[in-house]
Amino acid sequence: MNLRDGYTDDNPKKTSRYVNGLRLEILDEISILSPRNIEESYQSVVKAKENITRKQNARRGWGNSRG
Repeated sequence: MNLRDGYTDDNPKKTSRYVNGLRLEILDEISILSPRNIEESYQSVVKAKENITRKQNARRGWGNSRG
């Protein structure tokens, strides 16, 4: 499966396997969303990683790095 090339052989079993294979901190972030397919899961993971990074930076005192 290669999401970047637009190929997804989607079915609920594969989506579940993808989601359940994620790191726990990411899984915690997206679990409430209940993504229906791998593409939704992937997009949720990207957003979750951004949120996690933002939270880690805030804890380190780096604050918001927007210009």
